Amino acid sequence: QKKKPKKSEIMAFSGPAPEALNGRLCMLGLLAGITAELATGKSVPEQFSQEPTLVVATALIFAAATFAPLISNVDVVAPAGFVRDTFTQKAETANGRAAMVGFGSLLLIEAVKGSALF
Repeated sequence: QKKKPKKSEIMAFSGPAPEALNGRLCMLGLLAGITAELATGKSVPEQFSQEPTLVVATALIFAAATFAPLISNVDVVAPAGFVRDTFTQKAETANGRAAMVGFGSLLLIEAVKGSALF
């Protein structure tokens, strides 16, 4: 049986939670931000200012879903086949890092431009 990690180890700089949490939140933010921007024409900061409670609540739900398996010491194993081969830890890390760059770039471009990207 795996040793249950301490909460301080989970959130440590080299722990499993920070990159997974940041990556998942950036993937969500980039997808939701661009989709809402295309639908409304409003920039990400404008979207946040109009619905801060919903944005924060969604982020908290994603954070809880990220922490739950780490704190309860559960291994999440996908079934064999496409899902297991496609959705790996390495793929999630790469996608999360790309989303971090993408979301940061979106915010920077909108700040410089002074309006929505699209």
